[in-house]
Amino acid sequence: PVKVKLRRAESLLIHPKRHPMEMEFTLGCDENGVIQGVKASVVADTGAYASLGGPVLERACTHAAGPYNYQNFEIDGRAWYTNNPPAGAFRGFGVTQTCFCIESLLNQMADLVGISPWEIRYRNAIRPGQELPNGQIVDESTGLVETLEAVKPYYEKAKYAGLACAMKNAGVGVGIPDTGRVRLTVEDGKVHIFAGASCIGQGLGTVLTQMICDQTGLPHVYRRGVPPGLRGIESRPGRGGPWLLERQGVLWRVPGQNGPPGGRRAQPRQPYRLRLRHPGVRPG
Repeated sequence: PVKVKLRRAESLLIHPKRHPMEMEFTLGCDENGVIQGVKASVVADTGAYASLGGPVLERACTHAAGPYNYQNFEIDGRAWYTNNPPAGAFRGFGVTQTCFCIESLLNQMADLVGISPWEIRYRNAIRPGQELPNGQIVDESTGLVETLEAVKPYYEKAKYAGLACAMKNAGVGVGIPDTGRVRLTVEDGKVHIFAGASCIGQGLGTVLTQMICDQTGLPHVYRRGVPPGLRGIESRPGRGGPWLLERQGVLWRVPGQNGPPGGRRAQPRQPYRLRLRHPGVRPG
């Protein structure tokens, strides 16, 4: 076996990076700063191989309109092969690029209208029951308005402050069903979490532990002592599919959806299986 360790310069040269994108956005609004429509074009550099260029471009386009209430939206997205190293999946999965573009444009539009960057976002912010440009009707969990109201006093008092809003899909999205399974057992005085995804820096280990402890009534083992017979929590291989953070955080909410048989308390001598199946969450 051979182990290769790249220097920083080598990593920057040959390792996959976020997809570079050239974007052209045109935004129109009325005299009050209310968005009337957006037309956009996105060209992504996927490198020498397609890799995840397609799915990344899809997320970039479906989120490019921003979390705002308007329905006139047209976007054309293309990914091109180039002689660069293949681009890969990074946090945000294409959304960060188009988000930067639309939010920068909103700041410029606010200057033209004569209102603050906070005000133009507040007037256009999506609210429960309204429809996003991608056709999704948002539910009561949407809290963009409340978030803007919460930061307003700090934003207005700050000598230097920037402001931006964004949205992100939960799960794979685009209407694809997500399924996942987690199994808990008690072995050798420890609760074992059988989950199908590895924690590679997305915080999954912490999320799994918190959810399991909350739904079974077990103590948070990393915060306080554990009673005899429940000395710790370990994770082991299972089934869960891709380990994208936004997906695993949804899938492993399974204990919160179904709960363990017989109530919230763990049954030390009776391992149980928890399952989750939901129709998927569309981007937005």
